[in-house]
Amino acid sequence: MVKLYSEKRADLEEQQLHLNVGLGKIAETVEQVEEMQKSLAVKSQELRAKNEAANAKLKQMVKDQQEAEKKKVESQEIQVALEKQTKEIEAKRRDVMADLAQVEPAR
Repeated sequence: MVKLYSEKRADLEEQQLHLNVGLGKIAETVEQVEEMQKSLAVKSQELRAKNEAANAKLKQMVKDQQEAEKKKVESQEIQVALEKQTKEIEAKRRDVMADLAQVEPAR
């Protein structure tokens, strides 16, 4: 009877030890998960901030590109106007030179 009692007690102690080891591992895993969740929250916040910064940079780049394209169009319009003016000036110069060529020198 004592032997049976000792065997059962030893079995129960082994089961208790096994359960305690398992509970310890579960507690350790829960702690690791909590740490990972904290780390994930921090990294998610960092990612949001970086996404916002990237979006702001992209908007600025688009704005700068639009401004550059606008200035390019304005420059082309000015170039066309200058060419037109240059042609008009050259035509007037030719007319004036032709008129001068017809005037007799004053004596």
